[in-house]
Amino acid sequence: MCRGSRWAHRTQRASCARNDREAAVTHATAADAAAPELPVAKFVRGRLAYEDGEDEDAAAAFTDAADALRDTRTAMSDLHFYFGESLAHLARYPEAEAAYREELRAFPRNIQAYTSLAMLYRASNRDDAVEDVLNELVAATPTPEGYGVAAQLWTMLGDRRRAEALRSDARARFRGDPSLALFGHQGTPLRRSGEH
Repeated sequence: MCRGSRWAHRTQRASCARNDREAAVTHATAADAAAPELPVAKFVRGRLAYEDGEDEDAAAAFTDAADALRDTRTAMSDLHFYFGESLAHLARYPEAEAAYREELRAFPRNIQAYTSLAMLYRASNRDDAVEDVLNELVAATPTPEGYGVAAQLWTMLGDRRRAEALRSDARARFRGDPSLALFGHQGTPLRRSGEH
């Protein structure tokens, strides 16, 4: 991808995050012009539909974007993650699982995809799969953040013993790392204001 299209792609993501629809569409159009092999406008259309809670429209747009990428050797970060989120909201769980797995195949450090996949497995009572995906998370992202998210998920899932084991391992593994200061007294990552 050329430098200009990378900039436009990042800018459109920031615009989506700020809910600046007009800027997101403008930057997506610029990105499509700079790198027509990347379906940025289709991705943005999906993101905007997703943000509006229009999961059918979002899934259709993400399908179009994924189809456009299929014959290229290119991947788009978060495309399959948001595709999976839309499919999960539509109760199309096997397809959502496949989308999350595709995101992780292309971007193995996408913590959000691991989180959503673990929650999908938990909702379908696939506890062995939950354990596997949280182990994959820690292996793929052996950072304080990766450990912290896995520990937080184990806590949410009711297994405080595993959560504390991960926190203890993280404290030993990352002793002196300033990012450990983000952990509260129970080892749970503290949220910054504005995060949910």
